[in-house]
Amino acid sequence: MIIHKEQVNNITIISVGSVLQEEQVFGKVNLDTANSDLLFQSLTQEILKGNIFILLELQYVSYIYSYGLGLIIDLYKQVVSKGGIIKILSPSIFVQNIFNTLRINSYIQSVDNKEVAIKNFFS
Repeated sequence: MIIHKEQVNNITIISVGSVLQEEQVFGKVNLDTANSDLLFQSLTQEILKGNIFILLELQYVSYIYSYGLGLIIDLYKQVVSKGGIIKILSPSIFVQNIFNTLRINSYIQSVDNKEVAIKNFFS
């Protein structure tokens, strides 16, 4: 799994996929236990650096284990406890269905458009 980080204004954008090409991440990836741990470690490092405004792109996540969902919720709690915001960018249909079913979307907002998400991040 490839994790790509980008800083725009005061927002840290984290994208996951299987291929990195010209600073863009592509390719389907599963958030299994190992990949979820990598993502958790990467995001925890950002939080420790004070980057608490996070846009997590899950467009290419074709499957997410319950372990990965738990870690995303833990990250949400970490960010909020520090006064930050985490939003999900372009979740795959599978991820969106899981978030809807488990009502995760009632406290972690999902957005579909990167430019709009950045522009309206704090509103």
